[in-house]
Order: sequence, then C-alpha cells, then structure tokens
Amino acid sequence: MASLAGLEASVFRRAYHQRMVQEMQQALRKIYFTPSDTRDAGYIETERFGVRFPHRSSYVDLTCISQRWLRDLLWDHIADVLRSPTCPRSAQPVDFVRRAGAELSAFLEAEAPGGGHDPTVLRGEPIHRFVADLRNRERLGLTFRGQARLERSVRIRRRENDGVSAGPAYGLRFSWSSVSKVGLDADCRSPCRSRRPSPSSVLASPAPE
Repeated sequence: MASLAGLEASVFRRAYHQRMVQEMQQALRKIYFTPSDTRDAGYIETERFGVRFPHRSSYVDLTCISQRWLRDLLWDHIADVLRSPTCPRSAQPVDFVRRAGAELSAFLEAEAPGGGHDPTVLRGEPIHRFVADLRNRERLGLTFRGQARLERSVRIRRRENDGVSAGPAYGLRFSWSSVSKVGLDADCRSPCRSRRPSPSSVLASPAPE
C-alpha cells in the first residue's frame, strides 16, 4: 500500500475501523484533491463549494454514470447548483439529478449504439425511448433501472419518476452550449413548452437564436 488513500476499508472486520478509514480518506481528499481532480475521479465534494447538506456526507459519488461525457455534464451542473446564490438547502435536488443521470446512463449502456459512450453518434431516437421506458416502468411499478448506489431497491413511483424525467426541474436539461461541446446532435434537444418535458428536451435546453 503506497498511502492511506489506497487502503481498502473492507480489509477491516469491525465497522468502527472501516468508518475510521473512510473518514480519514474523506479528510485527505478535501486537502489534496482539486475540484478538477474530483471531476476526473467521478465524484464531487460539496464542501469544496462551501456547502454541507444536513445529515449528509460532502462526498457525492457519480461513478454510477458510466459514460464519461454524461458524468462530466452532471458534475458541471451540480457544481453550478452549488455555486448558485439559490443553492438548495437540502440534498434532494442533487439526489434527484444523480438518480436521473444514473437512469439515463443505464438505459444508454443497454440500448444506445456503443453503450452511449460516444455522444457524437447519438440521435434523438434513444432519448425518446428513454422517456418512454421511464413512463412504462412507472406504470408497471418496476424497479429503478440505474445503479445509483442507493441503500435499498427503489420502485418508481410517480413522485420519484418526476424527479428522474423532469429535466427542467432536476437537471437533465443542460445548457445547449455545454451539450454541444460534447458533440451531441441537435436532435437531442428541443424547446420545452410544457411543465412535463418532451423526450428530446431531456438533455438540453434550446440553443440560443
């Protein structure tokens, strides 16, 4: 083992020792890792932005999102939320957007060409199917598809599904300037004219005129 950062907490049998290792590693990450380091590693530290939600760790794991371009978009979005003067007081909006990102990631991995890892080949059709899949899972009461490292299995209820699919409310509607940088086709966005977004408005808001 080269350093404490590389120590696996699971090598200890007692939960107390595991928590001790995890807490020390969290403290070291805040000291030695820059925000860009955490972005590359697939997580975000809210305390880096002066935010600590009640009863929550500063560590937000985004490795449940396997597509690097989507994970980076989500990281940038959460960072903007944390920097905002209207930053939420609870972690619920961050939880919803993380769950939504994990759900979209799992769908793309299973259904999109190449697992959705190349955004330049994505078109609007997989996004339409993604929203249809969410609504079907809601209607049938199926379990949540993405692996968001939740503490328990989650069945999609209407309130939770709104959090997954409602891009304008919970974040899977990034600025078009951000989305266009990763090479997504224009078919992956359209103006959102209603409270419940159209499938193609999930990833991006309309491009400026």
